[in-house]
Amino acid sequence: SNTWVIPKTQGASPQGGYGHSSTFDSASGSVYVHGGYKAFPANKYGLVDDLYRYDANTRTWFILRESGSPRYLHSAVLLSGTLLFFGGNTHNDTSLSNGAKCFSADFLAYDIACDEWRVLPKPDLHRDVNRFGHSAVVSNGSMFVFGGFSGMLLNDVLVYRPPSCQAFLAEEGCVKAGPGVRCIWSRGHCFPWEPSMANGSIIPAPFCPLKAVTVDERCYRFSDCASCTANTNGCQWCDDKKCLSASSNCTANVRNFTECPVRNEQVCTKMANCKSCSVNLNCQWDQNQSECHALPGKKDAEPPS
Repeated sequence: SNTWVIPKTQGASPQGGYGHSSTFDSASGSVYVHGGYKAFPANKYGLVDDLYRYDANTRTWFILRESGSPRYLHSAVLLSGTLLFFGGNTHNDTSLSNGAKCFSADFLAYDIACDEWRVLPKPDLHRDVNRFGHSAVVSNGSMFVFGGFSGMLLNDVLVYRPPSCQAFLAEEGCVKAGPGVRCIWSRGHCFPWEPSMANGSIIPAPFCPLKAVTVDERCYRFSDCASCTANTNGCQWCDDKKCLSASSNCTANVRNFTECPVRNEQVCTKMANCKSCSVNLNCQWDQNQSECHALPGKKDAEPPS
């Protein structure tokens, strides 16, 4: 229609930021968003290792397992059911770097089937390939990385060719293919794995190992019901406004984001400055904490359209 729209979304609440990567998966109709330089409450900012999945068909956000390696200005592509991330800036200017480099050659893989991350071997080339601000595309089953910055502007091309599923003639080699590729054995042949969807969620693959029971520490960081329940960490939202693991005791709980009540505190906490906070009549700005809070006595109301 040649028009721009801002769709009304549901599910988890993504943070605003820049320098993230986004990759579209046509098989599931999903956009995967990783990393970036994000805004936090109280006017704080920093690098994140978050991974979100946006289902374009249902306009729903989900939180997936984080990488454990915050970065921004990196690149990402999708190959054979695996998201590949290269390079980026891993230095956080808001705190001590702890040795983190501005220019990275890190090579990470996220297995969509099993919600797992792996660190892949860095390019074994004759020269330094650290960079950020580059681009990456897929062509003929290979990942092409172009340009970037590493103290100087770059104009070179790097190519990564992952193992080909079709090259495996036996089941044992097929299912163990990798790194950076996911294959399945079917009808005597080896094929690239593709996600299957059910009710807007990716069906867990039969070859994935069983996940360990989630501990409360993995759920504490989610401060609203929707983000607590629209993720792959196995969390539940309790009536005392706490996010706990699904194995913890909870008198009244919510495990599906569609059952979450719309609360003003969830809407207000998204406001990052006094001006945006004041526009919503159900919110008030705390000057001392530099945070937006719901007005007392107004806990359940629809957000403004």
